[in-house]
Amino acid sequence: MLEKANRYAIQTLDSVVDLSIYDNWNINNNSHSKSPDGKLDYVFMVYRAADGLYFTDDGDYYSGIASLGAGNLITLQSGMKVDMGTFDSGSTTHLHKSREFTFEILVHEFGHHLFGGNHPYADNSSSIAQNGRSAGYWGIFAGNWGTPTMNAYEKELLNWIDVTEVSGNIQLDDFILTGDAAKYEVDTDEFFYFENHQRTQSTSGILSTYDRPNINASDKGLFILHVNLENGYLDWGSYSLKSVVSDGNWDWQNTGSLTLMLVLFLK
Repeated sequence: MLEKANRYAIQTLDSVVDLSIYDNWNINNNSHSKSPDGKLDYVFMVYRAADGLYFTDDGDYYSGIASLGAGNLITLQSGMKVDMGTFDSGSTTHLHKSREFTFEILVHEFGHHLFGGNHPYADNSSSIAQNGRSAGYWGIFAGNWGTPTMNAYEKELLNWIDVTEVSGNIQLDDFILTGDAAKYEVDTDEFFYFENHQRTQSTSGILSTYDRPNINASDKGLFILHVNLENGYLDWGSYSLKSVVSDGNWDWQNTGSLTLMLVLFLK
């Protein structure tokens, strides 16, 4: 049902809209190049539906899904191609309890288009029962369990920013406004990322700001993200991304060699 509804809507649009203006990018894994490839870049399908009604064939509940319904590459009357499969040309959801909630679901599903299928937070019944569903970090996948501001790890993976390797004293400007960030490598699959959030960015869009590393709007300053990968990838159903909180992280004892680092952040 999902694929049929989306196919009908897109084919109808193709008859009245020049969809070629939405073919500007070519994606290859995490790499993007600004060149048309004959495929629709991306479309968000948002259906008006009473809460509890979903376009699913197997009866599962989805707040949103990173798919247009099936793994088929279709060619429209205009010649434009649309990949209806998972993580390809679009995602589908319905109107939720608020515009903000719906927007955050779409941000999450678009994250799958960019990074693939892994959820870097607890997503299985045993982990949820033990630790709760909360993502506990900020990032494109955090959605309604965290805050959807993209973090430095994600932006670096897409080659959107250059992150400074910590080897001494560093100075950080506002992350959202400048993309300025730093990281410390513990080993091949473990990193700490440092971001300065002053919450000065605003927008007239659905959200009042995209600078939301946590839900407390009065928190400003240094935010630290702990990244734990599994063989170079985010691990599905675990806590691959976690925020490092200041609570309890102040009374340390040195049990071995010590390297001091000073991070300056500008207001």
